[in-house]
Amino acid sequence: PKTTQAPVVTDGQMTPRLFCEWKGFCMAFFATKNVDPDDQVKLVARGLRPIEIVDWYESQHQNLDAHTFEDFCDLLRPIALRRGWEQEERDVIENLTQAGRKAENFYFDILARNRILHDTGFELGEDDIRFLMNARFDRDLKTKANTAAIRNIVGFAGWLVAIFEADE
Repeated sequence: PKTTQAPVVTDGQMTPRLFCEWKGFCMAFFATKNVDPDDQVKLVARGLRPIEIVDWYESQHQNLDAHTFEDFCDLLRPIALRRGWEQEERDVIENLTQAGRKAENFYFDILARNRILHDTGFELGEDDIRFLMNARFDRDLKTKANTAAIRNIVGFAGWLVAIFEADE
């Protein structure tokens, strides 16, 4: 997508991933075009084409346009996404396993799915991710991860590097 044009979401089902990507593209657009915060909502809201969003926005656009983009997204999320999606996505993350792939790929899968949960109260923190990965590693890596040399690493970043190295 071009960051010189306001992002557009065409007709169809808004998914959590699409919502997250749309929000990120909007932020890039605002930065590229130096959009005044007071104009952000009105510049991107009309690019949302799913009919339920169009109806919701058009019925109260003057009020919605006065909000910050972040506040607008908070108001939009329950309109655009089905009820309970946050817990469903969290359940998917919590059921992921290493499944024979490299630890890096396992981690990046968790990270990509967790990004969708940002600002929802369902996002996993570093301690949660570490616990989840330890619990869901394949047997060989789980054995390596439970050695004192790795288990006793305090910081998440250092632990993650040690895990990636142990998985080579």
